[in-house]
Amino acid sequence: MLNYLKVSDIADLATGSPPVVPDRIYNAVSAAILLQLGYLYRNRDSDPDGEFDRGYLPKPVTALLYPLRDPSCA
Repeated sequence: MLNYLKVSDIADLATGSPPVVPDRIYNAVSAAILLQLGYLYRNRDSDPDGEFDRGYLPKPVTALLYPLRDPSCA
């Protein structure tokens, strides 16, 4: 998930001095991790419901992380 956000560490999302991860970011990332773990636990070998494409995060996980993403310029 950090790869999707294009950061190497959750601390890179921190702001202020001393660096603090805002609650809204911490909560969104925590919820996304729990959702992803649920998908992986329920479907250990495959995705029978077709809820996400191979190599991509499930749509609910992506929706939680998308506002935190730092898009790159092409």
